[in-house]
Amino acid sequence: MSPRRQLQAFYNREAELGLRTSLSPLRNTIRQQFMEQLALERCHSVVDFGSGPGLDGRGFVAAGHRYVGLDIAHANCVAAATDNLAVMHGSVLNPPFRPGSFDAGWSMSTLMHLSVTDSVHAAKGMARSLKAGAPLMVGLWGGETETVWVDENTIQGRSRQFHQRTPASNREILAHAGTVEHETIWESKANSDEHYQLFLIRTFMKN
Repeated sequence: MSPRRQLQAFYNREAELGLRTSLSPLRNTIRQQFMEQLALERCHSVVDFGSGPGLDGRGFVAAGHRYVGLDIAHANCVAAATDNLAVMHGSVLNPPFRPGSFDAGWSMSTLMHLSVTDSVHAAKGMARSLKAGAPLMVGLWGGETETVWVDENTIQGRSRQFHQRTPASNREILAHAGTVEHETIWESKANSDEHYQLFLIRTFMKN
């Protein structure tokens, strides 16, 4: 089974088991700060790339944004619908949106599952879905060393691949979406060089 099919099977099973029900306080804080920026820029629509069951969507909708999620697992779309959230079934590698459809983009813990080549392709697809000059917030686990590893323990019989990259490597990938305006290390794991990297990208102005 290809890594993409493995990832799809993993998150379908996760949704079927109802394992993802809440977000960390830090995640909620970052989303709140992003929404404050969206208010200042008068951004009304947000697309969530790799949305899962739409947990971030609850916050965006509560703040009055038009929210659409995109997820590889159909079971996540079903779970989101029970919460009256719009999550479409599809891949970040080829977002099914017309160019310039959204005012802003959000993607948490998605690109870390993709190779460099696929991540570059995804970065271009995300930017294409947004208006020129739109803010795009991307977060992902990475580290000070580069490695690829497979999680086979979280859900029995399911696996998912992780691509741990340095901030510099991810910055180079995300430069295909636009200008990286800000980056920070959000959270570090104890006894590990693994950390959560957060990037704010401004999509390219179209000619």
